Amino acid sequence: MMIRHYLEPDAPRLAAIHNQVYPQHTYTVDGFRDYMADVLATGGQVWVVAGSQLSGYAVLSPVPALTGVADLSGCIVPERQRLGLGSALLQVVLRALQGSDIRQITHCVSDMDSPAARFLRKHDFFVEHEEWLLSLDDLRILPEVGKQQSVRLQTFEQKVAVDLFCRLYRESFCGLPWDQPFTPEEVMDTLVAATDLLFLMRHGEPIGFAWVYLDAKDQALIEPLGIIPPYQRQGCGRVLLLSALRELRRRGARRVQIGAWRSNKAAIQLYQSVGFRHQETMAYLAYNLQDRPA
Repeated sequence: MMIRHYLEPDAPRLAAIHNQVYPQHTYTVDGFRDYMADVLATGGQVWVVAGSQLSGYAVLSPVPALTGVADLSGCIVPERQRLGLGSALLQVVLRALQGSDIRQITHCVSDMDSPAARFLRKHDFFVEHEEWLLSLDDLRILPEVGKQQSVRLQTFEQKVAVDLFCRLYRESFCGLPWDQPFTPEEVMDTLVAATDLLFLMRHGEPIGFAWVYLDAKDQALIEPLGIIPPYQRQGCGRVLLLSALRELRRRGARRVQIGAWRSNKAAIQLYQSVGFRHQETMAYLAYNLQDRPA
């Protein structure tokens, strides 16, 4: 058994392993090859367990907007699990990070009893935080927005929108546990269209934002959504949310999802008040590299 870095000819075998372990999220060979290329292009690393044939892989990707944090993913082919290959692969990853700028690695699970969660807990990963995924399955009837004088949604051309989003995000979430400050470059890399950044304007001044995304199946995502502090607890968040939902409905969305930290009770209460229902809890398991024995 040998652990080495990924090579492009590895893609067909690794895609097959991935599809066997994660049948709910499969890749074509080309799709998996593109995924690996994207990881490497953004500063990530990929290792494979090699021998007579490939048995698994690990992917480490920097988390956008969180300096020093990287996401860990991967798997071992089922027939070779519980033979120590996953542990050996993880140790290679951890050794590779010694002396690097990465101080924490994370992995998201939706089931704390899943093999991945049990494996990571066994290797000193802890629950860093939990997030709720909420869903609104019918946009045909929405609550009334209510009267808010001189308040309306607006979009801007891309450069203005990106810079404005970054500023409002910092003002809205700075110092909060869920703060994940974006750089303009990170927003530009993932933004599909400038019109996906919606801004709540009051008397011509921006006071809030919502980043929306609508896929080809008419399902939409709102993430993140925020109001700057001077206008919080005044009903502006509800106006922004309902206005964003109406805009998504106008664009053809049939179902909308939104996420919130489980500890963010105010946001969850707002989302539930307009019809969102809890769909899934995602636990973010983390490992602090400074806690690793020398």
